[in-house]
Amino acid sequence: MESTNNTGDFNLISMLRFLWKWRKILLIVFAVSCVASVIISFLITPKYESVLIVIPSQMGSISRSTLVASQYTKDLMDYGKEEDCEHLIQIMNSSTIISNVCNHFNLMEHYGINPNLPYKNTRLNNKYINNISIKRTENIAVKITVRDKDPEVAMKIANYIGEQYDELCNKMKEERTQKALAIVTSARERIAAESAALADSLNQIHAKGLISYDNMADRFSQQLAKEVAAGNMTAINRLTKYLEPFSEYGGPYLRLRGLLDTKADEIKELDLKYLEVLADAKQEFSYKYIVDEPYVPDQKVYPTRPLIVLVSTLSAILMAIIILLFVERRKSFLQKFKEEN
Repeated sequence: MESTNNTGDFNLISMLRFLWKWRKILLIVFAVSCVASVIISFLITPKYESVLIVIPSQMGSISRSTLVASQYTKDLMDYGKEEDCEHLIQIMNSSTIISNVCNHFNLMEHYGINPNLPYKNTRLNNKYINNISIKRTENIAVKITVRDKDPEVAMKIANYIGEQYDELCNKMKEERTQKALAIVTSARERIAAESAALADSLNQIHAKGLISYDNMADRFSQQLAKEVAAGNMTAINRLTKYLEPFSEYGGPYLRLRGLLDTKADEIKELDLKYLEVLADAKQEFSYKYIVDEPYVPDQKVYPTRPLIVLVSTLSAILMAIIILLFVERRKSFLQKFKEEN
């Protein structure tokens, strides 16, 4: 146990002797590294940070959630769920929004990238990723963080990304609703044509003398029953002749009228669907709630000069100690090698 303590004391004493021996060099390294790191920290371009925090709203049909009394339970005024949050992040990180941001703020020039370089787009994308981050918070919100050398530009980029999200969502909604309008219109035209054909067939039956099946059949049947009871054969023959179209065309008449009623209901449903889709197509909507708006920052977040000076100085001293230890070990090894030979 004493041997272990003695060994530890010896190593500590040896280290202190080593540091004392090379104190001048270490002090020079300390001074030079301090001055150099301070100068470098002031040469680094400072960056300012602006933050936009949003919560997604629920995705869904605007008209169905506001105009139509149905079993549609999704309310667009509700906050979005986890999947809506993931959709928001995916859309904000899409190449469309990234390209729009880069073009709108001319980030190629703003970041000092030579447009003639072969990998200019890769460098621009790397700069974008380093300066702009879109991450989810713990409370199903999304935090858009923008760092830039110009505080006003940082704030504008954060706002613009939020605006682009709504614009892209509305654009995708418009494309989808236009296709839906075309489908509904085509279906309505097809059913209207079928209804017209059924109406023509029904008109042909009307031309045979069968105008209103229910009323005429009931009235003729009642009158026939009276004449039969009275024994009036002339009237019976006349009424029987009137009832012949009912027996011949009554079945087709009822079938055609039932089909026409069904087609009319289908057209009514398609008209309602058309109005719903049309309302969605014309309505501009925001798909997010802003929790914290970005503002022009007045204090830089990068670089942290004291931290740079501290880390650089400690790293330089540690490297100097390692090199000096290597030099001493090398001297000891060469001296021992000479003594043995």
